Amino acid sequence: MADLASILRFEMRRNDQVFRFGGEEFVALLELDGTEDLEAATERLRKAVRSSLRGPGGRITISLGAAMLREQEKTWHDWFSRADAALYRAKSAGRDSYVIADDLF
Repeated sequence: MADLASILRFEMRRNDQVFRFGGEEFVALLELDGTEDLEAATERLRKAVRSSLRGPGGRITISLGAAMLREQEKTWHDWFSRADAALYRAKSAGRDSYVIADDLF
């Protein structure tokens, strides 16, 4: 976990924030201009973990779900639910993948 935290700290920009959410899940809050930036940031994190982490069984990968906060969302729960649904879709698609929530709806 410490190695993953180090990678996340290195990859995040100054105003970005990362929080541990449960056992092996993290939430990252990024200020981005749009979905293209979100996709680029998500892919950058996926690649950084894939190229940097190794375990006894070899390369360690991650699954990521991401969502842009929408103006019409009344609470953070709406945004979080979309990101969480994207995460579980990425997990079910296989390891070392990501899904952007806006692709789902």
